[in-house]
This record gives sequence, structure tokens and C-alpha cells, in this order.
Amino acid sequence: MKEIPSLNQVKNSIENFNNEKLLKISDFENIEQYLEYFDSIFKKHFTNYHYMAQFQKPENFLFKLFRVREYEPIKNKNLFSEYSYPPSAFVGNGRCNFKNLPVFYCSNNPITALLEVVRNTEYKSKKFCISVWTLLDNKQDFILGSFLQSELHPSNVFKQLATSFLNNIDKAFENKLSLDQKLGVIEFYKFIDKKFIEDADYSISAYLSHQELYAKHNFASDMIIYPSAQSDSKAINFAIQPNFVDNCMKVERFYILELNAFDNLTDKFTITFSSYGKIEKNVILWRNLKPGDAFYEKNFKIDFSSYLENFKEFNYIK
Repeated sequence: MKEIPSLNQVKNSIENFNNEKLLKISDFENIEQYLEYFDSIFKKHFTNYHYMAQFQKPENFLFKLFRVREYEPIKNKNLFSEYSYPPSAFVGNGRCNFKNLPVFYCSNNPITALLEVVRNTEYKSKKFCISVWTLLDNKQDFILGSFLQSELHPSNVFKQLATSFLNNIDKAFENKLSLDQKLGVIEFYKFIDKKFIEDADYSISAYLSHQELYAKHNFASDMIIYPSAQSDSKAINFAIQPNFVDNCMKVERFYILELNAFDNLTDKFTITFSSYGKIEKNVILWRNLKPGDAFYEKNFKIDFSSYLENFKEFNYIK
């Protein structure tokens, strides 16, 4: 394929791109102006950028997804929508989105989801709600975008998916790439994914996410995945398109908790759970925790089992 650059050409393009003095989102009056500007910069250096759509089957994603909100600011604690993506008017710029363009942030790990919300803020004495979500049972494939070609921790369970992405390059290009071109494609994606993670002000990562989640064609990504910086890339974060959330996901239950302590060096933490919410006939039924609650213990073991060395000794009642 003559139009696909060689490895050296990709490396030269990356060097030239890195030498650009890029403007930030805040330098523009609106998102449309920034998108037009960054499109021109990006396409100047990467004229043959290829988006590799990854089709996934819902039955391959049987794990739970966890989303976290600070609990007290929630206005109506009995509405499912309060725990989903925020209304457009309240959305600021984020790693995977621009202002007024929401995405559903979550993780495959409940503690990672919590730490992504807490970050470096003063978390003590605050209550948080972890909501548990799952994909609906349907036969329609969805499109997954990924930024997993940066350095993943050896324990990250999505390393296989990252490897699978690289293994499918030949198929995506109809086996017409030379080895040199294939290495160039790999180099390009490694560069893009590293930029995505290292982007401190989110100007680049939000652009890349927007091109996938808000693309104006029917091969737009339904969700994208990327390493969690708060977990040192041991876990994964998801950013999911709101329409996919509305049509293809459901919330199953809720946990109210406080993070009492967290040590970044050892990854050890202390959490107090005070109540939970279960759903019956589309109504959230809130229950304070008490010993012998069979519903809570059953689901708690499922959702937090990887953190419990001895469930019976875990102090979960405040």
C-alpha cells in the first residue's frame, strides 16, 4: 500500500509533531475552532491516519463496570440518571470529552473508579456512591476504541486485548502492508496512546476521544478504554458514549462508603461502607448495613472479592 508511510517516515512525522508549539483548548473561543485548528495540525504530520474499528460482542464483556460520584451533592438520590453521565450543561473539559459533551466515565475496578474521582482532593469525611453497571443482553456488536499501546502493568488483565489489537493490523489493512509499513503503523499507535496518557491538560486526549466517540458516521466508537493513571496502569478506565449508555446499559446496585485512608506507595486503603441500594421494580431501595444481610453479602463478595482476603473479618459496618 503505497499511501501508508514507512517506519522512518512515521518517526520523522512524530518528531515534527513534537516540535510544534501547540495551542490549548483555552486559547479558543469554542470547541469547533479548536477542532478545526487541531485537525489541521494533526493531518499536516499524519496524512494517512487510520482508525482501526474493533467490533466486540456483548457476551465477551460479562464483567461489571463501576462508576463513582460524591454522594451528598446528588439532588435526587432515587433517580437512576443521577448516577449516570452528567447533563450537558454541567460538563467541563475532561480527559475524554470537551465542555458540554458528556461521556460516561467508569472502570472495571470499583476502587480504581473511586480513586479516579478522589484523586488528590481532601476525601476524608465525604461519602461516595459506587454504582454497578452492566451491558444489556443483546446480539448487536459494539465498537470499541482503545488507547492501550502505552506501558501497561504486567498484572493488567487487558494486556491480551492490547496484543490482539496489534495482531489484527494485517487483517485491518487486508494483508497489503510491508513489514516496514506495519512497524510504522505500530509506532504510530504507540505514540498516539502515549500522548493520550501523558496529556496533562487533556487538549490532545479530548480531541482523540472526540474523534471516536462523537464521530459523525456509523463507525464511531461506542466506548473507549485507556489505562488508569491512578492505578499505575494496573486497571482500566472506560469512557462510554451517552447514547450507548441509554440504549445498551443498566445500573444494578449501589454502595455508599467513605474512604478513610489511602497510601499511594503501598496501594493500601481503609474503607467504611454504611449502606447500599438495590433495585426492585425500577425503584431504588436503600438499606443501612447490618450483620446477616444476605443480599448485601452475596453481591459484595462479587463486586469486591479481589480485595478481600477474609470476607468474614472485613469490617464493613459503621
